[in-house]
Amino acid sequence: MPSTITTISAEELEAVKSELRAEFRGLLQAYVVDNDRWLRTDEALETAEICRATLVMSARADAPNTEQPGRITYRKVGTTCWYKQSSCITYALAKKGLPTLIAA
Repeated sequence: MPSTITTISAEELEAVKSELRAEFRGLLQAYVVDNDRWLRTDEALETAEICRATLVMSARADAPNTEQPGRITYRKVGTTCWYKQSSCITYALAKKGLPTLIAA
């Protein structure tokens, strides 16, 4: 079988590099402590790509304000739960078998 060499233009290369930079920057910003947000339950479910039952039964940490590898960090304010955005992203990426910036 003959080998094939594919070439791309300088413009195509720059477009791909720009797209990768933007994606990386977005992932990195989710892990910057100063930029990390606390999400409402509906936002956390969407970010972690799970349903409410999975969140409560197996995805979130065993106790509020507890960092657990492979679990979503949360805190309680009154009766409302808030979920750490970076841990939701880490959970979703780990679930897909993708690399994360924080050990899952």
